[in-house]
Amino acid sequence: ALRTDEEATKKDFEQRVQGLVPEGVHVKMDHFLALNDDKSSLIALLDVSGTLGTVTCKRVIIPATFFESETKPLFVSEKRENPIDLRYPSEVQDTVQVTLAPGLQVESLPKDITTVSPLGAEYKGVNNGTATSFKQVRLLAIANTIFTAKEYPELRGFFQGANADDHQQAVLEKARTAAGSANGQ
Repeated sequence: ALRTDEEATKKDFEQRVQGLVPEGVHVKMDHFLALNDDKSSLIALLDVSGTLGTVTCKRVIIPATFFESETKPLFVSEKRENPIDLRYPSEVQDTVQVTLAPGLQVESLPKDITTVSPLGAEYKGVNNGTATSFKQVRLLAIANTIFTAKEYPELRGFFQGANADDHQQAVLEKARTAAGSANGQ
């Protein structure tokens, strides 16, 4: 936003978010709140549409972690000979509230998980819901940025675990129709 106008910033942001969402989902940037106000939190409002997940006869299976379901694992190599520099500490927190369409209800959500690494990293995934909605909160915080090759296996394990947790699924159940319920289906 410092280098260009608001329209170009919106377009760039839309493209970046499109790369984060599950396949079949389309993102259209609406507007920012507080883009030029350094005293307020920046909020982006987006219109999201498309197909999310897999539909079977009785269930709909969707990614439980909306913004991370398409990410590739970091540190896939089993061995590392050079130190790792993550450049700067970071914290990413996503909160996604899903309200289900009529005819769907929550069957199961991933279990809550908290992983704290002695290397200065934390991952947390919290899922809770009612029959007709659920909320997913995800936190990934990295305090240390320089790691030795000797620390690589633990760092790799932390990120592999976070990636696996990011790819868990929520299972939604299709409500039975009145005719189906009367027939015992």
